[in-house]
Amino acid sequence: MKLSATLTILILFFSACKQGQKHPQADLINKSTGNGITEKEILSYSDSLGMALSSLHKTSSLIYSSAESAFYAEEYTFNGELLLLVKNDLTGNIPGDVKKYFFKNDSLVLVTKTTKNLKDGVQVFSDHRIFIRKNTLFKEESRMAASASSLDNLPYKEIKNAEGSSTGFTDSIVVLKDALRGGRQFDLTFDEFIPEGSGGSIILKNKIPGVYTSNITVTQRDSFIDSLIIVPQLFKNEKLKLNWILKNGEAFYVPVSVTSAKGLKR
Repeated sequence: MKLSATLTILILFFSACKQGQKHPQADLINKSTGNGITEKEILSYSDSLGMALSSLHKTSSLIYSSAESAFYAEEYTFNGELLLLVKNDLTGNIPGDVKKYFFKNDSLVLVTKTTKNLKDGVQVFSDHRIFIRKNTLFKEESRMAASASSLDNLPYKEIKNAEGSSTGFTDSIVVLKDALRGGRQFDLTFDEFIPEGSGGSIILKNKIPGVYTSNITVTQRDSFIDSLIIVPQLFKNEKLKLNWILKNGEAFYVPVSVTSAKGLKR
């Protein structure tokens, strides 16, 4: 049923494309947010965007760890325009919290957060979403359940007196963009290679102690990995140009000879 709905949406998008649109997402992206964008319009936009993510350009960051947190970021764009930022939090007793920032015409319109945690020894799932119009929060709501399946069937309850500016999310958005581009606290350089069996781990660290680090698992060595092992001093504190893929919350090195890896990131 879900697959059928997805195909229907994509067919409609491609139909619009044939009528003059340049891309199946063009109709979504080019609609004006207007002064009076409603909750319903925002939800329709986010649902449609979610259905069409596979046809957008996706970029993933490395998995970054610090003493307090571990996470990775994802970015979805169309023709260079940012549509969605995602923070996948791997911290806590039940890792897997996901926070999403939806953008339309360069404006933040929706923030959602899905969390899993333990409360009095019981696993609790919760959804939270914040609606934003003209840079101002105009509605906030949440729901909670003991299982993900139960959560999907529950209505949201509005959080009263929820108001404020979307600028409160600016710092979080900047952090995710830095994580995706390796800027500032995520400007990591080679520290060491730890051999293990036929593979090992590439350890990346920030020059500033106590900031983020990142590990990349190596399962297949190539000439570049051999160089890291034989002459590590040549790469110490240098930025490495390499490819990786993310799988099950872990970053894996893609050997130079492999050119068709799905999800290849640089």
